[in-house]
Amino acid sequence: MSTRWLAREWLYLMGGVVVGALVLPLGLRAFFPAFEMGKFYDGLLGSHDAGLAWVFALTPYFICQLVRSVIWATKTLKRKMSPTHPQGNVVSISHQPVKIKFPPRQDVFKATEAALKSIRETRFFATERGYQGRFYCALQRELDRRGLLLADWVLEMEYQKSARHNLTQRPDIVLHIPAEVSGAVPQENNAAVWALKLRASQDEARGDCLKLNDLFRVLRYSVGFFII
Repeated sequence: MSTRWLAREWLYLMGGVVVGALVLPLGLRAFFPAFEMGKFYDGLLGSHDAGLAWVFALTPYFICQLVRSVIWATKTLKRKMSPTHPQGNVVSISHQPVKIKFPPRQDVFKATEAALKSIRETRFFATERGYQGRFYCALQRELDRRGLLLADWVLEMEYQKSARHNLTQRPDIVLHIPAEVSGAVPQENNAAVWALKLRASQDEARGDCLKLNDLFRVLRYSVGFFII
């Protein structure tokens, strides 16, 4: 659960309360003159029928959440029932869950170690961006040499996470099967993540480790590396 998600949900709640406590009573008063706004606001302040008044005030928020849940469920079903391969081949659907074979952890460790040892050019150690590009190329070569990039596994740099991932982090390098390819939810088929930090202080390193923990918790990566 990220702070961005909490902030968005808080705005939904506050917007629903404003509509329910201010806009909706005015609309009801316009169409139903018998509606007593004074008693309604007395109820919000707790003088009488407080529970009923607050249920009324929160009704727009509840309706908004219901609509959001229906939209989410519809998109999820469409994503699971109609996955399409980027090349245009339709992926077969089975009622039984398909067990995806993850790259062996030990092989990923060995590929990472070999990629790190292969970088010897001094200029690549000057900037984090330069080192990341060189390390990505070396890691791609080592993973491919060990046959770990078969099927639909993809190594990507700075794959942007979004609301559908329940995260907005930008990990440096990830090894995964994209949800657009597998038809699964984004929280599945995430094999490995690499985070790089140039000349990190103790506090910065601790902060990046906490971000890695979020990736493990939300996206269930099998293994992660923090390279400093």
